[in-house]
Amino acid sequence: MHEITGLVVRLNNGVQLSRRTLLRASIVGAGIAAASPLLAACGGGSNSTSTSSSSTSATTSSSTAAAASGSPAATSSSAAATSSSSAGTPVAGGDVTVGVSTTYIDVLDPNVTAQTVSHEIMGPIFDTLLVQDRDNKQFFPALSSKWDISPDGKTVTFTLNDGIKFHDGTAFNADAVKSNLDRAAAPETKSRLAGPRLSGFYDSATVVDPLTVKIAFKQPNGSFLTDCSQDFMAMLSPAAVQKYGPDQIGQHPVGTGPFTFVEWVQNSHIKLQQNPDYNWASPMFKRKGPAYLKTLTFQIIP
Repeated sequence: MHEITGLVVRLNNGVQLSRRTLLRASIVGAGIAAASPLLAACGGGSNSTSTSSSSTSATTSSSTAAAASGSPAATSSSAAATSSSSAGTPVAGGDVTVGVSTTYIDVLDPNVTAQTVSHEIMGPIFDTLLVQDRDNKQFFPALSSKWDISPDGKTVTFTLNDGIKFHDGTAFNADAVKSNLDRAAAPETKSRLAGPRLSGFYDSATVVDPLTVKIAFKQPNGSFLTDCSQDFMAMLSPAAVQKYGPDQIGQHPVGTGPFTFVEWVQNSHIKLQQNPDYNWASPMFKRKGPAYLKTLTFQIIP
């Protein structure tokens, strides 16, 4: 078995390892191509993003740093690890450590923070109602299976996928969507991205049935679907919000994503692990099942 192990990526100022990139790498084996040619050895696809080596650096501590899909390795140390997987078949297992160049992470609460590094770290913990292709702007189902917009543009009705659960075992349903939107729009939440995007537009969310929720706007909101595909509108477990309260939920994130939160050691690291029950990735990705990676650790590098 090939493992993605000992891999360290330093994200310098201005270089983002996007949620989509991590999802592609860990779920479909498509490669963390946004980091460097070495990371592109994890696979890489038509939607991968490249950055120059002058702004991003990557190092590996062993020859097993390449991932399972077998694209040509960028360094001799990773060539051996990819040679036997040249057929391009992803292999489950492995641990990735991503070095994050930052001196401060505020909270891991998608509805509250506007900090880029926080969203990049917690992205794999959460899912959104839909996803949007970065290149052609097409929308794809995610937590929702379909959406209908009223002729006047003031109502959007989401039909949700069945059988999805938050990491705490509670069901993702229409009540959860309503709870998330109400929370993001509430002034006391002090949401720095979702709140302002909803302000002046969001009126209410009505639970039609467990898998149908109707969103009403005070006036048409042409950017709402795009907003729903962004990390700041990701769905957080309402039960977890109630359990931990507004002051602690940001240190105990609970979503529906391919990775679950393990620990956050201040000024050291944040560790995530594979969600073995994950089986609802968007059809924009190549597979629906659990992530290939076993663990994902973000090492804080001041």
